[in-house]
Amino acid sequence: MKKTNILFIFEGKKDENKLFNKIFKLVKTEFFIKYNIITMETHIHSLYDKLNNNQFQDLLTVLKESGTFSQKEQLKKFVVKDIAEIYLFFDLDPHDNLFDPEKINALLKFFNNETENGKLYINYPMLESFYHLININDIDYKNRMIKIKDCINYKKIVNDENFIRKRYFLYSKSKCKKSKFYYM
Repeated sequence: MKKTNILFIFEGKKDENKLFNKIFKLVKTEFFIKYNIITMETHIHSLYDKLNNNQFQDLLTVLKESGTFSQKEQLKKFVVKDIAEIYLFFDLDPHDNLFDPEKINALLKFFNNETENGKLYINYPMLESFYHLININDIDYKNRMIKIKDCINYKKIVNDENFIRKRYFLYSKSKCKKSKFYYM
């Protein structure tokens, strides 16, 4: 039987979903199999704890057993044999008091293949780094660094330094047209 589903598992519910859907809309990606978005509504450190408490079973089983009610409802219809690929997107959050590099490395080793346990992608220090552009031709973007102690205020730093000042590309066209920034 052919595997027919791709799971995208995000840390958060709001910005991640909007960004993901906008990117797919922009590149006009067409899937010949279904994709599904599942939100963990927790951080990477909790993901590690859930997996570790369940001897690193497959992610789907762990989420079905220890996830929130909404996750369990979302995942009811899936069985492991129907999942073609799993992609996970989480923030590193190095400023969190639960941060442990060894746990992050364990997760990266476990989630190293999208067709097996899943493939983990980590935003450093968090999703907002995607928006940390000083100008449209920001050549320093890929080398931009921030001190761990400043991560707690990173969202504010990005909002203050971002040349767009608002993330208009996450909103509807009608909302964007009302602004002087309209990129899509």
